[in-house]
Amino acid sequence: MAHKKKNSNYVTEKNITKAAQKEEQKKKEKQAKVTKLALIWTGGVVAFLAVIFVFLLAIGVFKYYPKATNHVDLALDDGSTIHLELYGNDAPITAKHFTDLCNSGYFNGKSIHTLLDGMLYMGSTYNGSLQDGIKGEFSDNGVENKIPMTKGTLCMARADGMDTAYGQFFVLTEDNKELKGKYAAFAAFSDPADLDKLLEKLTVNDDGVVTGGPKISKISILPEDHH
Repeated sequence: MAHKKKNSNYVTEKNITKAAQKEEQKKKEKQAKVTKLALIWTGGVVAFLAVIFVFLLAIGVFKYYPKATNHVDLALDDGSTIHLELYGNDAPITAKHFTDLCNSGYFNGKSIHTLLDGMLYMGSTYNGSLQDGIKGEFSDNGVENKIPMTKGTLCMARADGMDTAYGQFFVLTEDNKELKGKYAAFAAFSDPADLDKLLEKLTVNDDGVVTGGPKISKISILPEDHH
């Protein structure tokens, strides 16, 4: 009986198939290792960048800097003038109200009267109804206000009610993050050094009452294109 001749290519083809499968498996394992290393590397880079971002945030690199919509001259009766920046984009209601008061002469002759807890108060509270108060633009009152509570920032003073500010404002004589979201910031000293010069002119008693120093002569809103 004749024996069937074995296909001489069978073993070779089978070995080639196994070799190809092994090679494919090696490629997959290598790719998995590369992917794993890439993920580890990416995670490390992201973590490093996050640490750098938090550090830069902590030192104030990403601090918000409001843009002035108007410049303001606050003239004192000793002949000096303080330059302010008005932030109408961040606090439009308060900025407009302040502008209207300045243009009406409301602040003319008003005193710089109190220095308490790092806040220097100027102007006077309206003697009429609290209903005349303006909408308070601060987060506790449901309005976002990004202006930072730093030295030289102007905020509207108010009573206990959220919308009771009218004709009195205060200047922060030092940074105070605790006030963020509690008062409507709307302007700032163009140069905080001018605030130090003003403080040197004032005499303040133990109760925080300013007993000596210049008064406000006039506050003028300058044209928008003023530089």
